Amino acid sequence: MPITVEELAQTIDHTVLKPETTRSKIKQLCEEAIDYNFAAVCINAVHVE
Repeated sequence: MPITVEELAQTIDHTVLKPETTRSKIKQLCEEAIDYNFAAVCINAVHVE
């Protein structure tokens, strides 16, 4: 049985690991993950308080 685009999206981890990434880029990453229903968002630990 073929997988749908929606089912595939739910298996994707959206990631940005560059320590020089801006808050704006992280916000954009999160918004994209919500829009496409991705499974997870991963960022570099330097951005976690």
